[in-house]
Amino acid sequence: MPAGTKVKVVSDLIQKVNLRWDPPKRLKDANLLEHGLLCVLSRELSESKAEATLKALRRDFDDWNVLRVSQVQEVAPSVQGKDDGQNRLVAAMIKQYLQEIFQQNHGFDLEFMREDMAEGAKMFIKCTYLGVPAAYYLLWIAGDEAMPITLDMVRVLDRLGVIPRTTSLRKARTLIEPLVQKKGGELELASHLGEVLERWCDLRRPKCWLCPLADGCPHGKKVVKDWKAQQERIEAARLRSESRAEAQRQKDAQRAKREEDRKARERGRLTKKLEREREREQRRLAAEAKKREKELNAKKRAEELARKKVEAKKKAELEKKAAAKKRAEDAKKAAAKKKADDAKKAAAKLKAEQARKAAAKKKATSKASKTSKSKAAAPKKASTASKASSKAKKKVTKKTAKKVTKKVPKKATKSSAPKKAPAAAKKKTARKTTSSAKKKSVRKR
Repeated sequence: MPAGTKVKVVSDLIQKVNLRWDPPKRLKDANLLEHGLLCVLSRELSESKAEATLKALRRDFDDWNVLRVSQVQEVAPSVQGKDDGQNRLVAAMIKQYLQEIFQQNHGFDLEFMREDMAEGAKMFIKCTYLGVPAAYYLLWIAGDEAMPITLDMVRVLDRLGVIPRTTSLRKARTLIEPLVQKKGGELELASHLGEVLERWCDLRRPKCWLCPLADGCPHGKKVVKDWKAQQERIEAARLRSESRAEAQRQKDAQRAKREEDRKARERGRLTKKLEREREREQRRLAAEAKKREKELNAKKRAEELARKKVEAKKKAELEKKAAAKKRAEDAKKAAAKKKADDAKKAAAKLKAEQARKAAAKKKATSKASKTSKSKAAAPKKASTASKASSKAKKKVTKKTAKKVTKKVPKKATKSSAPKKAPAAAKKKTARKTTSSAKKKSVRKR
């Protein structure tokens, strides 16, 4: 490539690549560690505030290790930010920078880089938080403002087609230093190359499709072409995947729809089955309820019929007892009446008999008196005997008549419903009394 073309490529690089932060001015009384810290502070603070913060940190902390292990709220008061939020953010950045340097160097003395630039470059390139532009800034200071040369820088320029690839830093310096367009432009070129290295031109995975230098970079064109082809393949694969996914989604949707239809039919069948079973159960329960009601009604009717039978039986028994009682009373009354009639008849008959006997006696006495007059010599014994017999007859007839008339009404009043057998017995006794009275009267005669 001609020298003019190389210069043009380098000038395009400086114009097209925008720095995310401007490198700070070099401080005379600051070491490499403090210059690195100044680069970190310049990302959030202005140059004047960054320098004021650096002075405050020197004043407030005994050494850098004390600052590293301090809390954010302890470091924030030394930061000269615009508000407390920015102060805390800057304090966290300071701690992270010091922690990264401590992990890479196991200390905070970076002055050895002035004697061994290659070793210092390797260590600073590994500091990802510090960044490649800041690493080139520190290498620029360590080399007394000479162009910092690294193999990564050679790789970028080789990909741009400016210089050939080499592993010798001395040879690379002879190839790169002529590309500086103005006096003191070493830091500017190094900062822009560091920006390209950090953001796009990675060794294994370059992002040439994002790099603003891809149009004039042969390697970038090839990478962009391959990337586009890859993106097309990825897009085609994505479309195929989406097509397959869409087809699969449609199949899944159809399958889900069929499954849902099947489940719906199954639910419908199950619902109908349950409805039939429910109706069957309702009919069964209704039949059982009807049967129970029928049995209950039959039982009630049977109980009612039995109750009526029992009541009818009781009523019949009561009627029977009442009829029997009435018959017994009627019979008793009839017997008593008959007995009373018989007693009356017996008394009347006895009275008539007594009257007849009295008349006969009177007649006999009158006749006897007549005969006594005619027969004067009648024995005294006979007269006394006849007197005694007549007296005895009178007594007997009077007593029996009284007994008959008195006993009959008393017995009739004691029991209102006498039995047939006692009435007949009484009739017999009355007959016996009357017959015995007649016999006695006859005997006395």
